[in-house]
Amino acid sequence: MRNSIWLSFAACLACLGCGEPGIVADGKSADKPLVTFIAVDTSASARNYHSSLFSAAKSELGKVPSKEQVYVFRFDHDPAEVFSGPPPDQEKAPHVIRELMKHQTAKEGTNLARLLVRVDRAMTANSCRGRLVIFTDSGTELMTREEKDQVRSITRGWGEQGSVVEMRFVGVSGGQREALRDMIELPIERLKIE
Repeated sequence: MRNSIWLSFAACLACLGCGEPGIVADGKSADKPLVTFIAVDTSASARNYHSSLFSAAKSELGKVPSKEQVYVFRFDHDPAEVFSGPPPDQEKAPHVIRELMKHQTAKEGTNLARLLVRVDRAMTANSCRGRLVIFTDSGTELMTREEKDQVRSITRGWGEQGSVVEMRFVGVSGGQREALRDMIELPIERLKIE
């Protein structure tokens, strides 16, 4: 009887955190620092949404805890990192997003695969877990079949390793939501498309 109580207790301890995003039962990802990745679509196809994307991204950047690191990307057909480090204060945060939004491209559409490759490299280089918030109306217009497979592979790896605690898309048009859900291979509780 005593052994079964201890075995039950040990099983409970082993499962602590199993249901939490980004934490795996063996603890491999749980002890890694959490880094927030914010990406804003600056493509021509999203121009009609830029003012709402600006406001939402500025708000999101202001929510990042001061002890965390943050990366901010602009993305269209070719993503670029525009900020990394501790979150900027309330005065500097709007400036970071405003500068990002100044980037103009005549090319319609975005390439989510290229963005996720950059994020994956940063997560590997920093040995961290990630929380991704992507502001876009679509994200997939300029992707080849191979790049869509690359997104599946990257996100499947993140899901298996527990290295992404949340991936949230903000501003996605209704017709694009299913395409993203079909491509992103994270556990459903870690993927949010708004």
